[in-house]
Amino acid sequence: MPIIGMTRREDITPKFPDLGKLRKGAQKGRSEDGKPRPGQDLEYWRFTSDRPEIVAAFYAAYPAEPKTIHAYLPFPTQEENWQTWREEYDAGGLVHRCDGQTVTRWRDSAGEYQDRPVPCPYASGQQERTRQRPGCGQVGRLTLIIPELIEAGHVGFVTMETHSINDLVSITACLTDIENHSQNGLTGILFHILRVPEVISTPAWDGERRAAGKRNRTTKNLVQVVPAARWVQAQLNKAQALALPGDDLLALTDGGDLPDDADETIDAETVIATAAADKPAATFTLPGIDAEFEAAADAEFASIPAGPNSIHAASAPEPPPTTAKKLRPAGIAGGMVSIFNEWAAEFAEKYPYWQTEDGLADRVHLLFSIAKVGHSTITADNWEQIKAEMVDRAAAKAAE
Repeated sequence: MPIIGMTRREDITPKFPDLGKLRKGAQKGRSEDGKPRPGQDLEYWRFTSDRPEIVAAFYAAYPAEPKTIHAYLPFPTQEENWQTWREEYDAGGLVHRCDGQTVTRWRDSAGEYQDRPVPCPYASGQQERTRQRPGCGQVGRLTLIIPELIEAGHVGFVTMETHSINDLVSITACLTDIENHSQNGLTGILFHILRVPEVISTPAWDGERRAAGKRNRTTKNLVQVVPAARWVQAQLNKAQALALPGDDLLALTDGGDLPDDADETIDAETVIATAAADKPAATFTLPGIDAEFEAAADAEFASIPAGPNSIHAASAPEPPPTTAKKLRPAGIAGGMVSIFNEWAAEFAEKYPYWQTEDGLADRVHLLFSIAKVGHSTITADNWEQIKAEMVDRAAAKAAE
């Protein structure tokens, strides 16, 4: 039976054990009068853990002064992975935690922690910030899964902590943007956690200049959280596939003509339509298809009839019988894009001939191949036939 306020699902945050911390600064020191002082800002990450074997596993995978850490995020949303608060501490530990206005956890006079919301004493003016007691300051904690520690047999989370306003703003913006563009949220994406020197503006150190509102320019080693290039490339491939001609787009896949004297931009390539009657229909080249591949396609497919599912099947003018048309990638009918993308990833993983240099599915190449086996448009009606014919084509390529 769960204990109220302790072990109920609503009382806990599901998580693996804490393995250690990624720290931005050197170990704290003491001033000449014996008072503690923050450690020097480092250009690299410093990893600490209460367990020496985990520290050893980390530095077996990374150099002594790593500037880049590879990690995954365990939860789908920015708020779950990236906790930001204002907190006040004293020698006894946490004094209070708030969002800048409302305190969500605080220590009472008996030393017990309370979770009853109360106003922040500094935001409400009940207590004044002083040099001896500066009050609550901002902090951000990012929960990470470091794959090298998992491979070494240490399962758990690592926390990256920062107190920089610049870090808090930039990390929040980056994770929110990626979450908005990812169907599965932030899980499953490999991130690079970087230390990057940047020149920022800070309050003046001199008392008089500070009092006058002056600021200094200084270089700080900030934190950047960026997705790996492989994920970015996958998003570009997905966007490219979505931009390819389909039932609801201009059907260049089946030889449809562009309007006279019109410029049309397709996948960053500009197609100039011609009004001359004695010239063939305008053509375009998709990135990722080399000249040799297109030349072979031209030779084998001098003419491709318009498909029955094309939106231009009834209206597109028939070219003269002597006009040769270049091979076009197959179009994708509405509702089939996500189905095609999932199949492409699995098919290319099994048949590397249809992979990019980065090992991803080359969707453009696949669409050309589908056109080559005789399908101008992918539809729900011909999808099973296309998959079977592509397996046969893969076998034929392997036998060559």
